[in-house]
Amino acid sequence: MEYNSFNLKKQRAEESDTDWRYGSQSPSSLYEIPLAERENYLPMGEVQRGSSDFNDCASRGPVNYLAAEFTYGYKNGLMKPESKRWLKANGYVQNGKVDFSDRYIAIKSGTTTGGNSLKAPLESVRAHGLIPKPMLPAEKWMNFAAYIDPASITKEMEELGAEFSRRFQINYEQVSDDSFATALEKSCLDVAVYAWPFPEDGEYKRDDRPFNHVVLLYGLPAFYAFDNYLDGGKPGDFTKKLASDYAFFDYGYRIYVSAEVTPEERAVTVSVFNILSKFGLTRFFADFLAIFTKNQAKPWAPSLVPAPDILPSDMTPPSDANVPIDGSKPKVETVAERLAEEAKLRLGTDASPKNLAPQELACAESVSNIIHSVIPSFPADVVGTPELYRLLSKSTLFKRVTDPIPGCVVISPTVGTSRGHTGIYIEHDKIASNSSKTGLWTHTPTHYTRQRWIDYFNGHQGLKGYLFVPVD
Repeated sequence: MEYNSFNLKKQRAEESDTDWRYGSQSPSSLYEIPLAERENYLPMGEVQRGSSDFNDCASRGPVNYLAAEFTYGYKNGLMKPESKRWLKANGYVQNGKVDFSDRYIAIKSGTTTGGNSLKAPLESVRAHGLIPKPMLPAEKWMNFAAYIDPASITKEMEELGAEFSRRFQINYEQVSDDSFATALEKSCLDVAVYAWPFPEDGEYKRDDRPFNHVVLLYGLPAFYAFDNYLDGGKPGDFTKKLASDYAFFDYGYRIYVSAEVTPEERAVTVSVFNILSKFGLTRFFADFLAIFTKNQAKPWAPSLVPAPDILPSDMTPPSDANVPIDGSKPKVETVAERLAEEAKLRLGTDASPKNLAPQELACAESVSNIIHSVIPSFPADVVGTPELYRLLSKSTLFKRVTDPIPGCVVISPTVGTSRGHTGIYIEHDKIASNSSKTGLWTHTPTHYTRQRWIDYFNGHQGLKGYLFVPVD
C-alpha cells in the first residue's frame, strides 16, 4: 500500500535559515529515553484511518514521539510531582501511559488531503500545546472530512492545550540525514520516507521512490521505525525494521522537552519581576530567568527566590509592595491581568520565534503570539501593525479604552513611511515590546512609558495611538 501524506512542497516552502540545527551542543530532553529502553515506552499505536485515510502521519510522528518521552518521564521520577498530578487529573494518563490527541495537532497544523509538512505539526505543538487523546479521539466511522473538522475543537480543548504549553516547553531542531545514526544514540527522530516496499526477510530494503510518509525512528543498529500502519497486517505490530541504507528525506527533526514549569514557579518569576521592578532593577530579570531556567531539570525549591540581601543595602521593600515571595500563586482574576503576567514572563526572550517578520520589525508578531498564549482563539503570528490594529478593532475579545491598565495593548499602526509600533502594558506606566536592536521582548528603565510613547509615535512620527483591553 502506498501513501501520500508527506507534503514535500509544503516542507520546502517552510524551510528557514533560522531553524535550529542538531549539533554537539544540543541540549538533552528532560525526559530523554535511553536507546535500549525506547521500545518499552512507545504508545499503543493506532492506524491512521477510519472509513478513509486521515493523511495525518506528519502529526502522528511528533505526537508518538512526545507520548513516549512523557511516559518515560512520568514513570521514572524525572517529572515533578505536581506535573504528574496535573497530567493525571486532566486525563493525559491512560493505563499508566501518557498519550496525546493526534487529531488535535492534525487539525491545528492544517492537514489536508495532500498531507502536511514535517515542520507544521511541530510548530503547532509548540504554539498550541497538547491535549489528552480521549478528549479528541479518532473514530472508526470517520472519513477525512469528519476527522479534520475544525469545529470539533472546543474552547475547553484550546484552554487545556494552552495550559499544557505553559507547563511544558517543547522545542525542536533539524537533523541532517547523514547524522541520523549519531542522533539516534541520544533521542528519537521524526522523519519522512517512501512507504512502503515489500519487506524481505522481515526488513524493508532501500527504495528511492518519492518520499510520501512520516514515521518515528527510535532504534539501532538497523533503523527501527514506529509507524501508523501495522507491519504486514500483524495485530498490534506497528514497528518496522528498515535497512541501514534506507532512503530518508534530507533531514528529520529531534524534539525535546526543554523546561517544565509549575504554576508555583511561574508565580516565583512574577514575584521576582515585581520586586526588581519596585527598585528599577528589571535589567537583571533576564539574568534571573537564565539561572531559573537552567535549574528547571532539578526539583524546585523556594531557595530559587532571591534572598532579600541581594538588594542594595540601602534599599528595603516598601511596606505596600503586596508581592508574594513565598512561592504562592498570585490571585489572577481578569484576562488583562493574565496578559500582563504573560508579557512579564516573556521578558528577555524571543516572542516571535517563527521569524515571519525581520526581528527589527517583529513587534506585531510578538504581541499577537503573547495574546494567543493567553487567549487561544486570537490569531497568532500576525505580521504588521496595520493588520494587528484591524484585528483588535474588529475582535469581540478586546475593547477600546482611553486609559491604560496592566494587560492593555497599545498600538500606533504604521502609515506610509512612518513606522509604527505595538506593545503591552506590564504596569500602569510601563510598556514591554519587541526591541528592534536585539529582537527580544523587553522593558528597561529607558524603554517606553505612556508619555514617551505619545512623544515619539504621536509627536515625532505623526501617528495615532490606540489602547485595547481584553474583555473578560
